[in-house]
Amino acid sequence: MSEITPITQGGAAYAASQGRGASGVPTSTAQHLRSGDSVELSQSAQMVGGEDDGGEVRLGLVNQIRSEIESGTYVTDEKINAAIDSLASDL
Repeated sequence: MSEITPITQGGAAYAASQGRGASGVPTSTAQHLRSGDSVELSQSAQMVGGEDDGGEVRLGLVNQIRSEIESGTYVTDEKINAAIDSLASDL
């Protein structure tokens, strides 16, 4: 009925619980074997993802937006209309 192997019958979850990967290779060895893995993103993926500045936060902008939210000036008719126009163009 179910194709999921219970932990007690030696499935991947059981192997992981015993310090082994799904292939039966000890986890520490499997991690060592994967240490040379790498990922390359296409130009399209890089463009969609945007520039990655290493996670740095533009603190000045964050503080400005916080201040505008607290004072009640962040949400304006101009911003609402821009959001509506953007949403309408996506439909």
